[in-house]
Amino acid sequence: MGISTCTFWIAVLILWRMIELQTLTLTACDRYFTLYEAQTGVITESELLKTVKSIDREDGATKVTVKNYASSMLTSVTSSGQVNITYITTDSRNNTTEKQTKVNIVDTEANKEGPMDFDGIKKYARLLALSITYKIMQMAVWKLPQSGKVKQIIKVH
Repeated sequence: MGISTCTFWIAVLILWRMIELQTLTLTACDRYFTLYEAQTGVITESELLKTVKSIDREDGATKVTVKNYASSMLTSVTSSGQVNITYITTDSRNNTTEKQTKVNIVDTEANKEGPMDFDGIKKYARLLALSITYKIMQMAVWKLPQSGKVKQIIKVH
């Protein structure tokens, strides 16, 4: 019992097409911004693209865009939340890859404990991934400059 030559070549072409489709990769991750940055237009398409990478085996780096991008999708945000972003790239053979991520918006003004710094001067918050925050909490000792007493500043929920 054997395979016909035609069936063999069809199988080879299908396999080749499957391999070819897998050569275009798009890497992107969720991003974190403050509500102030969203409302004032800091989160532009070029800002979002700073952490996105696309590689094709034949073409090398390929151009990535934000699908259906409009600045109003971020400047119109009024409170903490998430906005879905879809990145898209196409190689020279018209193979297209999409990757969806989230832009997390945090309202740093909605703080029950008042200003972020104890001297009354508003400071900017640096938003970290939970895994990084956990590592920092394990390795660091947080102190208040006035009293020298240890105090937990970051609360993990």
